[in-house]
Amino acid sequence: MPRGASRFHPDATERRLESQRVSTRIASTSLTRLAPDGSVEIELMNSPEEGEDYSPTRTVLSGQRVSAAGVASGPRSTPQ
Repeated sequence: MPRGASRFHPDATERRLESQRVSTRIASTSLTRLAPDGSVEIELMNSPEEGEDYSPTRTVLSGQRVSAAGVASGPRSTPQ
């Protein structure tokens, strides 16, 4: 393949940039809790890496199991 040619599309070209720092370095962790009733809670925590100026954040996402239209509730059966 010629240099600069893209393997994704014949008319596209690719450019590879040298690694550079473009934003604040943060450390991210997550914790997921899944309850027996199908509800879920995801906690995302971000904090600055050593020497960075960033205020830590904590985000909690939660959801409940809902039935989909046209899908029967109950045990799934295997086609014969």
